[in-house]
Amino acid sequence: MAGFSQGGWRLSCAFHLLGEREKKTNRRICSVLSQFVNLSIFVTLSLQWFVLFLQIYYYNCACRSAFYSPNLITM
Repeated sequence: MAGFSQGGWRLSCAFHLLGEREKKTNRRICSVLSQFVNLSIFVTLSLQWFVLFLQIYYYNCACRSAFYSPNLITM
């Protein structure tokens, strides 16, 4: 009977260790995924700011070129 309880203890200890290993693996996977999500959010926001800057820049150029166009001066 003592051997069975000791074997049962070893088995539960092995399952506990497997559970701890799974938890560490899951934490690592979640950490990598959250870093990837953070990086994609950063890249997306950076691209949006860059596109906004380009739109403002080209809008200013278009307004300037329309204002100084020869057609407008001859009118």
